[in-house]
Amino acid sequence: MKHLFYILGLLLTALVLSCETKAPIDAPPKPSNETRVYVEGLVQVLAEDLMDQAEAQATGQEIKILLDTEAQRSWRARLSGGIKYADLFQEIYEERGYRKAFAHSNGLKPRGEAILGTLLSSKVHALDPSPYHVKRIQELSAQLAAQSSKAPPDLLLNGAEAESIIKWIDGESLPPNDEKTYKRLIKTIVGVENEPSPAPRLTALLAEYKGDFSKSAKNSAELEIRVADGALRYARDMKHFNVARLSWKDLSDAGGSKNIIYKRLKSTFVLLAESQEAAQVLKDLEPKHPQYALLIDSLARYQKIAAEGGWSKVSAVNLTLGAKGPRVAQLRKRLEIEGYLEAPAEANSTVDEPLIKALEAFEVAHQFRPSDKPPAAVWRSLNVPVERRIEQIVVSIQRWRESRYDGEPDFVLVNIPDFHAEVFSKGVRDLRFRVVVGNTTKTCNPKTQKWVMPNATPIQMAQMDHLIINPFWSVPDRIVEEELRPKFKNDPDWLAKNNYEVVTVKGGNTWIRQKPGDSNALGRVKFIFPNRHNTYMHDTPNKKYFEYPVRAFSHGCVRVKDPMNFAHYLLNKEGLATPEDVDVLLKDMTQRKFNLKAPLPVFFEYYVVRVNDEGHTEFLADIYKLDQLRADPEANNCVHKVRAAIKSEDTDEDGDTSEPSDVSRDLGP
Repeated sequence: MKHLFYILGLLLTALVLSCETKAPIDAPPKPSNETRVYVEGLVQVLAEDLMDQAEAQATGQEIKILLDTEAQRSWRARLSGGIKYADLFQEIYEERGYRKAFAHSNGLKPRGEAILGTLLSSKVHALDPSPYHVKRIQELSAQLAAQSSKAPPDLLLNGAEAESIIKWIDGESLPPNDEKTYKRLIKTIVGVENEPSPAPRLTALLAEYKGDFSKSAKNSAELEIRVADGALRYARDMKHFNVARLSWKDLSDAGGSKNIIYKRLKSTFVLLAESQEAAQVLKDLEPKHPQYALLIDSLARYQKIAAEGGWSKVSAVNLTLGAKGPRVAQLRKRLEIEGYLEAPAEANSTVDEPLIKALEAFEVAHQFRPSDKPPAAVWRSLNVPVERRIEQIVVSIQRWRESRYDGEPDFVLVNIPDFHAEVFSKGVRDLRFRVVVGNTTKTCNPKTQKWVMPNATPIQMAQMDHLIINPFWSVPDRIVEEELRPKFKNDPDWLAKNNYEVVTVKGGNTWIRQKPGDSNALGRVKFIFPNRHNTYMHDTPNKKYFEYPVRAFSHGCVRVKDPMNFAHYLLNKEGLATPEDVDVLLKDMTQRKFNLKAPLPVFFEYYVVRVNDEGHTEFLADIYKLDQLRADPEANNCVHKVRAAIKSEDTDEDGDTSEPSDVSRDLGP
């Protein structure tokens, strides 16, 4: 990468050469143009690399000693205050010849300063900066600045030195634009190689300066490694720990997650060491989905609210227009603090339209059905302390760092607690629609003594590769036994009357499936993305569930409110079929499979906090208690509290076992 900067120095060096050198009439033939262009390109980069090599010669032993010592310490000791990645740095710095990337004898280099700035601001991302050595980095940098006795020498090539280097390269028959040539040139000028220097002025300056390097060797070595370790700790916490997208085989083939993470960390180190924009290298590690940045802003806003005293508790209010009283004033203030209502020019304790609209917006953002007589759960939600809201935001921020999504421009995202799917194309959201997800029925696993939700929609990533118009539904054995057999046991015609058929295959095996039609459990279309959970997205004949704020009623698959709109979107995007083509298929009940030309990534994820299009922070129901269990794993212990799933007579095609109600919103804050 260094040699790419030669164009920047081309004109400058040409001017210097023309002023300071003049070839005699009987001069030997000019060196090759390739060598001259190569040397002219070194003007802007050679000085820094000479300093790095000279420092490495004078202080590299201190880096090696530090890393060798740290690598012998236990992992626990390295983790708590030591050099966590000392073993990785042994490899990296040996390959670098112990050249520093982030520090020098005077303190931090510009890229080191940029890294420190990012580490100090890591709390913006709900990360604790203290493990990143920030305090020690600042102490060492200040000490080195105070100890430094000399300004860096002027190592810029002059015309005569450039000519000398050109002759040296050609005289040694070294290939220009070769990394080995450059390394030998650097070592020769610094005095590492036992041969005459082609630039003795530079060699003498560096020899004189090595004394200062040696005086600060121990501190500058530690500063270099502390910055490197802090940067890689941050890179690990921000992104590189995440192996969620990798299969067991991927991990096994790589020799375990440590090898994968170390490979990622080494790649980031190289980028940081070579880039002039180290802060951008670290910023590029942040989750790419726009929700992440919105949640970071939301966290700052709620932290500011907390710093200013939070909000006071409110009591239920009569929301009749014109009603007055201190409770109204308290409610108004509460909604103002969280941004649902603008503060009036003067005190207002009267119920008016803006207040009602603000409360409705709050209810929608917290998955309540707006009502002129809000249930008790709404008032409880209003009284959740701001500190608790901050905790919830922090968990969702961390979940984005754990996400399987890695910046794909085209994808489908189902946020399970949000009960919506979103479809993105080229990074822009094209569709957002309601979905129904897996129900919350719990059973106790007698072996683990933990509660499990067998019908919960799984967190996963898969590739949607086809969709089917007019699908058959092959009924799972569990649903046949639990749902269908009691119905057709005493009525042999029940299956035929309800559009089911028994299929027998070679070998005598049979199963029950439902034929295409409006009553089919999967509706008129299903969207397939092969996965180990055997879950997919599909239509449904039971549309009533889409009208409820909390929609956890399926057996794990995701039901789509307007599936034909989604199907038309996919088919039109790839030119596979027109709406008219699909209408013919629907009318004729003809099953048709459409293979997508470009498989579309589908992400099922779990974020209890999101920011909506109006800019309000939504706090959703923790329907599977995953956020709660993250804070308190013991809350999932069922011991002997085994309870049977309550079944109702209204069981739908996916095995729905309960009629939805607004009370279901009381699952969470």
